This record gives sequence, C-alpha cells and structure tokens, in this order.
Amino acid sequence: MNRLPSALLSPYLLLFLAVTFWAGNSTVARGFVGDVPPVALSFWRWVLALVIIGPFGIPALWRSRHVVRRNWPIIVALSVLSVVAFNTLLYLGLQQTTVINASLVAAAMPVLIVALSWILFRTAVGWAQATGIAVSLFGVIVIITRGDLGSFVGLSLNHGDLIILFANLSWALYSVLLRKRPEGLPALAFLTATIIIGIVLIAPIYAWELSSGAAIVWKPTSIMALLYVGVFPSVLSYVFWNRAVHEVGANMAGQFVYLTPALGAGMGMVFLGEDLFAFHLAGIALIFFGIWMAVRKRAA
Repeated sequence: MNRLPSALLSPYLLLFLAVTFWAGNSTVARGFVGDVPPVALSFWRWVLALVIIGPFGIPALWRSRHVVRRNWPIIVALSVLSVVAFNTLLYLGLQQTTVINASLVAAAMPVLIVALSWILFRTAVGWAQATGIAVSLFGVIVIITRGDLGSFVGLSLNHGDLIILFANLSWALYSVLLRKRPEGLPALAFLTATIIIGIVLIAPIYAWELSSGAAIVWKPTSIMALLYVGVFPSVLSYVFWNRAVHEVGANMAGQFVYLTPALGAGMGMVFLGEDLFAFHLAGIALIFFGIWMAVRKRAA
C-alpha cells in the first residue's frame, strides 16, 4: 500500500511534472501575446493561485506567523526572485523574441544553477552530473538549431532574449537559495507567503500597464489560458519543484530544466499543429540520456 504513494512522490517525477507545466506556461504566453498583456498574465495567475490555495494556505500561514516574522527577509527575497521577477520577465521577454532564441537562453539555467551553487555554497559537481549536463545541453542545441549545428553560430540575441536571460538567472538564484527556506515553515504556508508578497509587489506594475492602455481581451480562450497558468505552473509546479529541490538539491533539479525545449516541441506538435522532425527525436533522446547519466549514480 505504501509503494504507490512513494512512487508518485518521487522527486524525479515531481521535477518532470513541474517542467511539463512550465513548458505549457511558455506555450500559453506565446499563444496569447495579443490577448493577455505580460504583466496582466503575471498578476492574474497569482491572484487565481491564491484563490485556489488560500482556504488552506492562509490558515497554515497564520499558524506559522512567528516563523515568518523571524525570517521575513529571505521569504521576501525568494518571492521577488520567483513570483515577481521570473514570471514577469519571462512574459515580457516572450513578447519580443522567437521560440528558438527563448529555448536557447533557457538552456543556460542548469549551468547558472550549478555556477551559483558553487559561488554561494561551494557545492561540488560530480563527473557524472557534469557529463549529464553537457549531454543534455547538446540535445537542446540539436533541437533549437533543427539539427543544423552550423546555424548555432548565426543566432543573435535581441532585447527579449536578454530579458529571458535575467528571468532564468532569477530562477536559478531562487533554486539555489531555497536551501535557506525556514525549516519551521510548512511548504503550503511558504508558497502562500511568497504569492501574497508577489501580488502586492506586482500590483503597481500592473496598474502602470493598465494606464498605458494594455488590457486583457476577455474571451473564452483568454479565460482558459488564465485558468491554466493559475493552477498548473503557479500552484502545482511550485509545490513539486520546491519539494524536489529540498530532496535532491538545486543542481540535480536544474538538470530537468533541459526537458523544457523537448516538451515545448511536443506541445507545439499537439496544440499548434507543428511537425515533429528527426532532429526533435534526436535532441529529446540526448536530453533524457543526459538526465539519466546525472541521476543514475544518486539513485543507485
């Protein structure tokens, strides 16, 4: 009876689900550029997330208020890095860049996590994990260059790419600093606190966006998009990611970010009618092989 719940709570399964929902988040953001402005998407996703978890999270947060009061600087910092900066910058960047370039920039996140882990905490990286990172990175390059590695040299970065780079740097720092999350603060209370802080900080930016004339085009598809980002990448991905990082560490968790371009290719085929080519399959195989190399020694 205990085996099934244990398997379902495997940190590697949780990481896979988290990045799957995040890949859908980027797909939705790209697909609704004309209907949902970037800051509005960021603001309303967290309002919806708070509505969902509030009945459970707010009481848990109230019970842990003394822990929050003692540790508010790190909680605010983690909220700024994740809820505020990462998501808002991601949506802003996707207004100005291509799917290929965005995937290329996102591929730097695991490397950023490893580098920040070493800089801040001197976290060592084993040869198996380093090799796995390299193999997965090569798989990402195969996908974003469509199998033509020569085109990698000709890729250029625009303002949107730089914004997404800062978004990924913010998330990498958040993942590394998660080890500083107060031990006495339950996961649900922590998530609720970061969401509330994030909403308060995003609200003035959203007000500015509204004053500039940008507004949501309300229609069934826009509502569905908001509901998706409010439930899956906002609540479930954060719960799954935070739990998995606590169990396996930021470096190992960062390896799973390489799945995002592969999952994005699959979602593009299913939801946007895009074709699946041989280079997609080759890149996806390399990504999974790299992840297997990185986790097999730990799992042994």
